[in-house]
Amino acid sequence: MSDPIQLRIAPLYRGEWNQSTAYNKLDVVVYEPNKNTYICKQNAPAGTLPTNTTYFELYIDNSENVGLNQRVTNLERDVANLENTKIYEFGVRIYQGQASSSLTRLGDAAFLTANASKNGAAVTNDFDDLPIFSEIKRTKRNKTTHALLAVKGDADFDIVSGEEMVDFPDTYWKFEEAEDHSYFDMYVCNVQKSGYTKVPKFSVGAYPLSVDGNGNIQTKAGYAAEGWKGLTTWRNAVASAYGEGACLLDWRYDLITALYLIEFADYNSQAKLGQGHCLHRNNRTADVLLVAETGVNRVIVSTTTANYFSVGEYIQCGTSDGGAQVFKNRKITAKENYSSGGVTGVAITVDGASFNTSTSASIQTQAQGCGDTDGVQASSGCMVDDGKHGVMYRGFERNSIFDWIDGRTIKNGVIYECTDPTEYVSDKTTSPYEALSYGVPSSGNNGYITKLGFDKDHPFCRMTEEAGGTGSGSSSYVTDYSWWNPSGTFACRVGGNPYTGASDGFFSWHLAAGSSHAFWNCGARVLMYQI
Repeated sequence: MSDPIQLRIAPLYRGEWNQSTAYNKLDVVVYEPNKNTYICKQNAPAGTLPTNTTYFELYIDNSENVGLNQRVTNLERDVANLENTKIYEFGVRIYQGQASSSLTRLGDAAFLTANASKNGAAVTNDFDDLPIFSEIKRTKRNKTTHALLAVKGDADFDIVSGEEMVDFPDTYWKFEEAEDHSYFDMYVCNVQKSGYTKVPKFSVGAYPLSVDGNGNIQTKAGYAAEGWKGLTTWRNAVASAYGEGACLLDWRYDLITALYLIEFADYNSQAKLGQGHCLHRNNRTADVLLVAETGVNRVIVSTTTANYFSVGEYIQCGTSDGGAQVFKNRKITAKENYSSGGVTGVAITVDGASFNTSTSASIQTQAQGCGDTDGVQASSGCMVDDGKHGVMYRGFERNSIFDWIDGRTIKNGVIYECTDPTEYVSDKTTSPYEALSYGVPSSGNNGYITKLGFDKDHPFCRMTEEAGGTGSGSSSYVTDYSWWNPSGTFACRVGGNPYTGASDGFFSWHLAAGSSHAFWNCGARVLMYQI
């Protein structure tokens, strides 16, 4: 007697039927939800089944030597599961060089509406209960093992200690470009389908990295985002603190923004989600200290200057543009009128240890505190849309700093990318780094982006290809600002400064700094790609 065979049902493609040699086909089963029936199409040839239907295949599985009763049980279970199975394909069409920032939703995203909160309140969003988007979770994870400790919504989430992360599920992606390259369609699916490529689940820091009181890097609320480190320094710091299976944020940043584009169908993230930290004060010349003091926790400035700064805001004080020679990462705790020795102004008190001041120093904005968006009741948005509060997309808080994006090098205008975190090396342009089919603009060095490039072999790597064109600005094309240099070797940062207004956003690329550049706005974010 031959070995028993096991019958199973496997999901196929909605809208099409492809022959396969992966196993022996018996029948195709068409599930019709409205009728709650299963129709067997014996030996159905390619192209004969109706479109816009979900198909399942009944096939022989010789891999398990099981008895008849078990086979029947398994088959009944699989058939029952079909009733709860639906394949979703969410898409968006992106016309390259289109003046409008608005995009066209495709597939299951068509006719859906996405809303973000601008005041912390709950809003209605059609995507919130759908696969992929509903599976993006705020979590806490162990720093070195990356083990899941808590999920937002758990009763003990706020008291559990751990790295504050955003978990993204397994996703499946397809990119289809028009023959004339005028547009491309981008789809994400909740199951594996022909033509789709899987991106395994990962977890990314909910906030930029900060430093605790003992000098340890972390991703937690209540701390100012940390800068002052080049790409290589940050990479080494993350490897040391987070261990194997972790790296700096890389090409998966573009996957996050791709999900945003599919959901909100508009490049203008500041209009859709909120301005974020972009209207803080930065004027080295005007905002000088009026009084020199020793061993204090305050600075004396003019009333005009003081009015630009708010209690709770983080500032730095120094004698150069962006400098922090006096202090950095200090939170304003109080403001009160000051009048003494013929000087009238405002005393701004900050937290932390005492310091000495001089009239050659000034106060300036810096990277702001993390966790501004923790109170938002919606899946995306901000607490206050005033340009001085953080904004987030599904738990991913875009803070007031440029994050390094690892795995990319720009040399003499050519963009090179590697997608294997174990191979990331600064300034590398040889294998496994590969040159893209597009590069940064060949002239100029800054401007509003009019086109993000697209390479079918590196579809997530979408950075500045054209900028500064006629009609470009903060409400047209990509709506965000970019810096680049067509000559030399550079690394990649993305995000925005806390004072550059409408120039900021999810697609604000800074592509003109070397990998060793270590200014105050050179921040980073951790990515756990093994979870």
